[in-house]
Amino acid sequence: MKAKVIRSLFLLTWTMLAHSIDAQPEEASQNRFDLLAKALSPFIALATPNGNDGNHALDLQVLILETSGLAPELKGGRPHISFEAPDKLLAQISAPSGVITIGRHGDKVWAFPGRQLQPLLDRLPTEAGKKRTKLSSFHFTQAEAVLLPALLPVRAAGSVSVGGSTFRVLDVGLMPELKMTGWSARVWIRPENESIAQIAVHSPSWSATLLIEKTDFAASFPPETWEPTADQRADLVEIPMRALMPLLERLWRVAPATPARSR
Repeated sequence: MKAKVIRSLFLLTWTMLAHSIDAQPEEASQNRFDLLAKALSPFIALATPNGNDGNHALDLQVLILETSGLAPELKGGRPHISFEAPDKLLAQISAPSGVITIGRHGDKVWAFPGRQLQPLLDRLPTEAGKKRTKLSSFHFTQAEAVLLPALLPVRAAGSVSVGGSTFRVLDVGLMPELKMTGWSARVWIRPENESIAQIAVHSPSWSATLLIEKTDFAASFPPETWEPTADQRADLVEIPMRALMPLLERLWRVAPATPARSR
């Protein structure tokens, strides 16, 4: 399966290179594929043997500027995410009832506050909430990391100037082979250093625009980063990985409107 994906990546890369020769000239001296690859490479490299200049960890904070199809309370929230390849994560994220913390260390996933999350977990379908699955780790070879952006079809969407700064705007999709129909993103990139300033994510049922406030890279974080604090240990819940996304959807999604009954 992995070999098939790699062959697809090589084929796609060759197709895009051939296309870029015949494409119309793009602004500046950098085409859209190169710009996106350079913007993503610091993040993808975290999961490679050499890391991003030796760094394998990321401390990320974003500001939620706009949402659609999600709970309105999320707007203005500041999710804070720490990640260390291949299998460590700590996320502090807003929910309508307050901030929740989700941690992962290896195959263990925990969340706080348990008294708020356990009732939602209990109401999930059995196959989502109860079944245990082995968690995936994030790791790529150097070759895979170079080719990974080729999975993202890119369209140039011009430039915008905000507050005296100019940003290149790219519309990014996914290959049909990934079977994620309806998912896309618009990315604002600073051309002077190829860093991502803002991203708008669109799914078939919701969308969110995120301002990147902080991206700090490190070789690693202290081991206690991935463990609950003393105050959190008394109110934890263990979450099967299969249940994580359905749980977050229940926390964040706006319930569909109930049709009015006819009289």
